[in-house]
Amino acid sequence: MLNRSKSSLQNLYTALISVSNGSQNFFLPPWVFSSMINTATSFLIDKCVALYPDNAQLLDIIAPFVQVACIPPSGGLISLPTNYRNILGAPSVIVNKAGECGEVVVPISTAQQFLTATLKGGCQRRPIAIVPQSEFDYLTTSSYKAPTYWNPIGFNTGQNAETGQVQIRICPADLSKVFILYVRQELVYTVGYDMNPDDTWTISATTTVDTEWGNAAFQPLFKALNHLFGIYARDKQFSDWAQALSQISIV
Repeated sequence: MLNRSKSSLQNLYTALISVSNGSQNFFLPPWVFSSMINTATSFLIDKCVALYPDNAQLLDIIAPFVQVACIPPSGGLISLPTNYRNILGAPSVIVNKAGECGEVVVPISTAQQFLTATLKGGCQRRPIAIVPQSEFDYLTTSSYKAPTYWNPIGFNTGQNAETGQVQIRICPADLSKVFILYVRQELVYTVGYDMNPDDTWTISATTTVDTEWGNAAFQPLFKALNHLFGIYARDKQFSDWAQALSQISIV
């Protein structure tokens, strides 16, 4: 299904043409543009993840990819969702000074429900500090700085050989649920096209895999695409203009 936002493939392509005075059918092949939009998407998601939570407004940009999961640990391990790409912030538990809280607001499927859940019963959301395995081993045997429900820790054990899911070992191991705010995997976007009798082409609604971005992502995506096109076209004037945009930063 085609994206109807400003950040659709069609709109981004048309915007790129408008600033280059090029012809849609000859100046940039659709397969090259497909590669550019996938590259820009990957870099933009990585940048937003790196800057979160210092800049919470970035959630508006990557909102189409943000999901919340409530994961019950098994054997002291939590298995991240199969569509997991990056964690936003840190995994969290909902506790009070007495220990882990009981039932929370359900279902939890949005960031707002996730935040609301922390208010129930005077509870607070406490991050699970992700540490190196050596530090995890030290702290879990320490009588001085042992992990608690109030200050839990974890370390990334990598992918499970059987399921392929990324796992995190946590302590205390008897936590009943761990919440994660994460970015899911993006699709591979493809500009499908139909050829016309005059050797021009038009975007095909049936074979195109459109972007998942919303309106808030248009500006950083457009900057990134301008920069990539400047390199592709080897046009100094266009490259200079793209460089000026890039100095403002991608986000």
